[in-house]
Amino acid sequence: WLKLKSFPAGQSLLYQYVVSPFLSDGSNKEAMLRVPSVAGMLLTAWLLYKLTERIVGRGSGWLAVVPFASAAAIIETATSARPYALGLAVTLASFWSLRDWVHTGKRTRLALYCVSSALVFYFHYLFGLIFLVQAVYLVAAHKGGRSFSWLRIILASFAISLAAVPLASRMLTLTH
Repeated sequence: WLKLKSFPAGQSLLYQYVVSPFLSDGSNKEAMLRVPSVAGMLLTAWLLYKLTERIVGRGSGWLAVVPFASAAAIIETATSARPYALGLAVTLASFWSLRDWVHTGKRTRLALYCVSSALVFYFHYLFGLIFLVQAVYLVAAHKGGRSFSWLRIILASFAISLAAVPLASRMLTLTH
């Protein structure tokens, strides 16, 4: 059931595996290819809701989700047969779990951060730019009085980088 040869070389390898069960030759071919993107965007909306509720307060999640889900670019991303919606979901999961770890110190959140952050590169290489935003966030949180272990951040960064090693040859192929 894996028809990976039909994907371009630059396409996300993980996305190829996620979408492969939805490949068909039937009349619903186009609709089926979009199921992973719709699911990814639903997950993204849920994570946005949770993050907004944590940052702004109870009842605020819908104030972020409704305009987000109404934006033309988001609707297009949710309905395209591309890895962007799933990449957006793991990117938001990465940031949400990092923020939650900084505020609670729960190790499960740090573990979720490592896993979701590693997946960012597997869905789309350019989404890795989120780590620059996260670095700015960590500095601001530290200056704002949040206490967290920089050693754990360094170890998490190492684990995330190690998880991305299998993509190195693929990334080099794309740059050539």
